Parts: sequence; C-alpha cells; structure tokens
Amino acid sequence: MDKQVEQQRLLEVYLSNIEMIGEGFSGAFNARRRECIEDFRLTGLPRRGDENYLYSQVRELFPEQAEFYFTPPVWLEETVAQSGADERIVLCNGFSDGTLHRTPQGVVYGSLRAALNGGAQDGVGCYGSAADDKGCALAALNSAFMQDGAFVYVPRGVKAGRRIVIDCRFRTREQAQVCFGRCLVVAGEDAEADIVLEYRVGAGVTADCVVEYRAERGARIRSIQSDEVERGGVLLSMNYISQCERSGVESVFADLGDGFSRVDFTTDLAGREAESRLWGLYLAGGDDHTDLNVRVNHAVPDCRSYELVKGVVSGEATGAFSGLVYVAPDAQRTEAMQQCRNLQLSDGARVYARPHLEIYADDVKCSHGATVGQLDGEQVYYMRQRGIGEQEARRLQMRGFVNDILA
Repeated sequence: MDKQVEQQRLLEVYLSNIEMIGEGFSGAFNARRRECIEDFRLTGLPRRGDENYLYSQVRELFPEQAEFYFTPPVWLEETVAQSGADERIVLCNGFSDGTLHRTPQGVVYGSLRAALNGGAQDGVGCYGSAADDKGCALAALNSAFMQDGAFVYVPRGVKAGRRIVIDCRFRTREQAQVCFGRCLVVAGEDAEADIVLEYRVGAGVTADCVVEYRAERGARIRSIQSDEVERGGVLLSMNYISQCERSGVESVFADLGDGFSRVDFTTDLAGREAESRLWGLYLAGGDDHTDLNVRVNHAVPDCRSYELVKGVVSGEATGAFSGLVYVAPDAQRTEAMQQCRNLQLSDGARVYARPHLEIYADDVKCSHGATVGQLDGEQVYYMRQRGIGEQEARRLQMRGFVNDILA
C-alpha cells in the first residue's frame, strides 16, 4: 500500500473513534493525545531507505484490511483469572483488568489507565517524558491511540521483594488486527525493581508497543524482555530508558519467535555516574525477521554503558542490529562498549550489523565492533571424534556461543 494512503487511513481511524479512545481521560491528557497524532501526521510512517529503518519496511506492516478495537477483548476476564501470580499484570491486546494493587512495601502496580486517572499519586507524572513522540512516528501513534496499559511505581528507598511480571498478550480470532500496548515503570530515589516483560503476539496481529523506564537518583532497575511472535505476527517494540544520577538499569532482551520483530532501546544517561547495561539475544530461523536498534545518549560526564548482542540466524531468516553510542560535547570521562556478534548457519540467512560511535568529547574510553561467522568446523570434527553426533556437536557449539547472554 502507498505510504500516504496508509498514513491517511490511520489518521481517519483515529478521528472516527476519538470519543471512544479518549473516554474517561482528562481534557489535558486528550489534548496531549491530539498533539501526538499531529506529530504522526507531520512525521509520517518511515520511508523506504530511512536511516533508522533500513532493514524493516514498517509501512508494509499495517495490513490494509486490519481492524481496530477500542474496547477490552472478550477473553480478558478469563485470561486474568488464570494468571495466578499476585505481582503480575496481564494485558490483553493492550487492556488490563482496570485495577491497581499496592504491596505492603508500598509498590503500586496494575492498570496504567487507572493510575493516570488518579489511582496513583506518584510516578504518573513521568508518563510521556521519555518516549520520542516527535521523532518516532510509531511512538507518536502509540501515544495517540493508547487507552490502557501497565503501571509500576516503586517508592523511594524501597527494594521490591518480588519480580513484577508484565504479561502482554496479543491475538485475533479472525481478521487482522492492529493493537497498542503501553507500559510505564518508575523507580524512585534509591529504589530497586525487577521487571519481566513478556510479549506473546499471535498471527494476524500488528502490535505497536511503548515502554518507558524512569530510574531516579540511585535507583536500580533490572528488566528482562522476552518476545514470542508467531509466524504472521508483527511486534513493534520501543523501549525508552531515562536515568538520573548514580542510577543503574540492566536490560536483557531475548527474541525467540517465528514472526517479525522490530525492537528499539533508547537510553538517556542524564545524571552523573549513571550506568546502563544491555544483553541481547535473537534466534531466527525459517523466514523470521528480527531487527534490533539500540541507541545510548551520554549527555553528562562520568557515565558508563555496555552492550553485548548475539544473534543466531538460519534458513531464510534476517537478523539485523544497528547501534549508536552518542557522546555529547560535555560528557567527559565517558566509558562505552558496544559489541554485536552473529552466527550465520545457512547461505540463505541474512545478517546485518551496524555499530557506530558519535563522539564530541575528548576524554572518553569507547569501543565498538561486530562479527559475522559460521560454526567452527574443526571444533565440530573434534567433538565427533569423541563420540558426539554432528547435530549434538553443533548444538553444543551454539550453546557455548550464547551462554554468556543466558548466564
């Protein structure tokens, strides 16, 4: 479909359903929503050849006959009832069960809609502060259409005792469907939180999802994101991480699905002595497509960032990594490391790796690199000589390749 035609269709869907989308939200919030749809109109869907989307033709991922639903799916109640865990938020096509929970420690988690509408006093002011609505059309589209999502707030000085799982499920029973998911995670000063974000995207669904993490001074957030996308499903996942002084955010990303995944991590190190760590792993086979885009912005001095991404690609699959470390002119004594390593297991597989640095300070320690290789035939031969079958030898070598990410 022509880009302009698809863009216009998305705008018309929004305008036709604006009352239902904005129902229950404040006038100020809906005014911001209108600003976001205007940003989307001006930015438009990424064009072919866009520097940030060289390996993902996003404009082709919104089916022409897709449906948009602005009420919770009928299977929401049964899914939530079966979730079991106390500290678990279940989102079904972007909708929660509408409740907020508070632990004895004061941790608040549950419906983002309820939090924004007065159910939570702290943390909600961070909504929209990190997401790039003006620069990213997909984020602007999400902000315009968002009706619910997941909210987590850990108060100052609190160490959340148990992990909080955000279980995002997207599925359609018949016609293709476009859904929007939103999450906001805020850790107060010197707080600690463990977050698990699970995406399960069914065939026929295009899921546009935005997660905002805010780590206040001295806070620690550890997050794990796992993606399982069925063949015929599409996940567009954008993670925005904002860090204050002495904060630390550790992220682990794993894509093990069969469909199309485009995942972004954008980290802003805005306070001195902040540290960011990212470990990523994707396994792509068949005709899968995984595109990982990582950007770290060092805006102030004395911050550190570390990124290690590994991919294993076989069949006719595509695996892509684009990484940028940006060091601002005043960000002296920056330390940054970025590595991407890949195994290409078949001639039909395609692997792209583009790590790069943009440095405007002179007192820094920065490195980056990328490799694409195959399994070591000599090592396979060595193991076979000791009674290990060829397939098992190949599996062991691949296990060794990804073990540091799994660990």
